[in-house]
Amino acid sequence: MWIAYYKNGIELHEDSKEGGVRFDEIDQNQLSRFEVHDKIHKICVDLNTGVFNVDGADLIFDGQFSDFRLIYFKRVRQTLTLSNTVVKKEIILFVGWQTSCDGINIKRYVGFDGNKLFVHCK
Repeated sequence: MWIAYYKNGIELHEDSKEGGVRFDEIDQNQLSRFEVHDKIHKICVDLNTGVFNVDGADLIFDGQFSDFRLIYFKRVRQTLTLSNTVVKKEIILFVGWQTSCDGINIKRYVGFDGNKLFVHCK
């Protein structure tokens, strides 16, 4: 599940039976923070400062960056039998930011699958 926080204080919640919104309906230019959570972890990225909050602890990357753009994606890995029956399904959620500095695309994101946390710097 995710929550998008706009600069004007409006919150948008992931599409659900309660009448939330789809990710493609988010106005990326109005985003201030973006939060992803499951039953175990909560990760929030502040798109004004670039600071992550992972389960209540701040995660700050080196560098003087600005103009952050949201990164959010899911990676799904399925193990199938020969008859295409799913025997194992793993979903990893990733959230972070990207920016450009001197013509170089810089990315920082954190992923989690319920048990493990992953940190990516590029």
